[in-house]
Amino acid sequence: MILLVLVVFFLVLWLELPKLIRQRWWWELAVFAVIWALALVVSVAQIYDLPLPNPTHGLEYIFKPVSHWFEEVLS
Repeated sequence: MILLVLVVFFLVLWLELPKLIRQRWWWELAVFAVIWALALVVSVAQIYDLPLPNPTHGLEYIFKPVSHWFEEVLS
């Protein structure tokens, strides 16, 4: 299974990377590389049943103080 995932990821890389370099889309290349790497890490972690962080906890950590501040200001 891991081999199949790696083949698919590198196939996507092989298909997309030359076009981005040829057209000199450096910002798009950087964004593509970050998203591609994150997706690869999450996919491999999912295959090996590694615990993945819940993104909701991060959003709650960021927005809970803002929510409390708004409650204090508006009440």
